[in-house]
Amino acid sequence: KRSCNNDNVGDSMKKGMVVLSKKGHDKGTLYVVVGQEGNFLLLCDGKNKTLAKPKKKKTIRNVRPKKK
Repeated sequence: KRSCNNDNVGDSMKKGMVVLSKKGHDKGTLYVVVGQEGNFLLLCDGKNKTLAKPKKKKTIRNVRPKKK
């Protein structure tokens, strides 16, 4: 079972932030940070990656906050 109790996800990523994937086959995809599991960020896009099955990104270096 995934744990999403922590509102602070890393130093610069917080739960609910919109981020952009910088690496991998999903480069350029927008996600919302929904939690953290160890060194992985749990990300959802609402279409392919839902709250029930979020994407796991290995480190926060693989995503960046979306500019307004």
